[in-house]
Amino acid sequence: MEPAINPDLTHEVIPPFDMTLAELRDVGWFLDADLNGITDQTVILRTCNTGLPNSVLSNGAALADQARVWLRDCSGAKNAGQFATCVNKVTTAASRSGLITAAQKEAITACTGQAFGT
Repeated sequence: MEPAINPDLTHEVIPPFDMTLAELRDVGWFLDADLNGITDQTVILRTCNTGLPNSVLSNGAALADQARVWLRDCSGAKNAGQFATCVNKVTTAASRSGLITAAQKEAITACTGQAFGT
């Protein structure tokens, strides 16, 4: 519904006025991992800012979301070394398949020390 033709509607796109923002976030069209209502600009893994733009990958996932999946998949590591090895393995495979660039891989793996335990 358009506010211009329905004067009783608000211009808000956040709950409780409107569910549009929540729905867009649910389907991945609004990149907002920390749910602050502001589109994520760079990929932040725990406290480490990779400096990478949070782009949408060829598989439809946001880079930040995909990187968090990789970190989660490696979270069973017993120490920081195993964790770094696991993250390097999955990001190398992603880089070789063309999902991410070599620069993206390097930026993500550089943050693994701070991201261990996520």
